[in-house]
Amino acid sequence: DLMTFLSASPTPYHAVANAAERLEKAGFRQVAETDAWDGTSGGRYVLRGGAIIAWYVPEGAAAHTPFRIVGAHTDSPNLRVKPRPDTGAHGWR
Repeated sequence: DLMTFLSASPTPYHAVANAAERLEKAGFRQVAETDAWDGTSGGRYVLRGGAIIAWYVPEGAAAHTPFRIVGAHTDSPNLRVKPRPDTGAHGWR
């Protein structure tokens, strides 16, 4: 499953799109970053460019319920060619 995900995700944007698809299949729903979020139970996620943030509110959770945060990078390993390089040497850019 991991290798399938990695093969289908050559860029951060692909990784985020694939993660969002998996979250949708698991019952998560997309919310807008600028909207007010309700505190009801269930999974939610926000997309912005090559980034995704997802969370799950368990049934019966209160405002003071402890939570855990896990983070990962979708941009490594990744090689991108700069579209307009601003450096050069010996006539090469």
